Amino acid sequence: MPGGTVYAQFVSFQREYPQSLLGDTPPEVIAALIAIYPVLVTANRILGFITWTTDSCYRNFVVFCLYSLLILHWNNYFLIVLPTIMALSFCCYAWFIRKSYVEFGESGHSSPTIEEVLNTLDNFTMRSSLIFDMNIKEMASKRKIRSLLTNLSVLTPLYSLFMKHHVSANTWIFMVSLIMYTYYSSPFMAMRQLLWRFKPLRYVAQVLTGEHYPLEDKDVEITILNLNTRESIDRNTKIAELHLVENQRRWLGVGWCSKMFLWEETPSYYSPDTKRGFDTLSQYEFPLLRNYPHSTWTWVDDSWRANGGWTYFDYHWQDGQQQDSLTRYTRRRLLKRKCLLSLRR
Repeated sequence: MPGGTVYAQFVSFQREYPQSLLGDTPPEVIAALIAIYPVLVTANRILGFITWTTDSCYRNFVVFCLYSLLILHWNNYFLIVLPTIMALSFCCYAWFIRKSYVEFGESGHSSPTIEEVLNTLDNFTMRSSLIFDMNIKEMASKRKIRSLLTNLSVLTPLYSLFMKHHVSANTWIFMVSLIMYTYYSSPFMAMRQLLWRFKPLRYVAQVLTGEHYPLEDKDVEITILNLNTRESIDRNTKIAELHLVENQRRWLGVGWCSKMFLWEETPSYYSPDTKRGFDTLSQYEFPLLRNYPHSTWTWVDDSWRANGGWTYFDYHWQDGQQQDSLTRYTRRRLLKRKCLLSLRR
């Protein structure tokens, strides 16, 4: 609309399938798809509600407003309207399931066509990708999960004291629910990306979770494309040299090992190019170039090679020196490996 704010909207997917699709599909597959169609419609509606990608989001706002009133005024509603709310919730659930199961009869025939089933499956897949494609791989690494659980366990007593003296449990639940409920909403996603640019907010996130978040964004594309320009084959083909920092800790009875303490922020392998940590070399991922999303990477060297010797540190990764001693408990070295980068837009 002119002069107004326009948000991106999810459009139901309608793909044109070939006319011979029905004849080429085995009858067993068609029967299975038709049988699972009501369940698929129900799951598609639930994902549409979670991801805020339905035709109209007013239901999401109404449900969240009712939920907020229930949480913030729980003491007033507990004995008065709780039975009514439970009955209405069950009725809404039954209505939702029934509508999903009988929706395919609206088109004038008793069973859906194979095209309707596949279009619903495509919409379900696209909505699922909205949930699983939001940097889940980076967030769900074993090291991140262990570190986050350890930090939250240590900070739990502080949270309890803060809730007891400053913030009520109802307000705390409301704040957490607000973040979880609106996590996949397009306006709130844009708002989070804008707010995350502020350094004070990242610092507050570090204090609340105990995790380390970089206070400065690094332009990976400029860093990668400026490496080894002398070895460039042509304008769109370059030989880049990637680097890794290998960290090890000395364990009693084991010796030097890549295992770290659960509360340590230092990963076993760290990429200074992408600012990411890895537990093993097999988890290394090539950088993503913003202006060249279809670029391809091919290793030139067979393996990672050491670029210099070890630097030994004390127990807290301080006071580095080149010689090992009884007071040295940690060490690190730089690894390098060449690869062929073909730029593709």
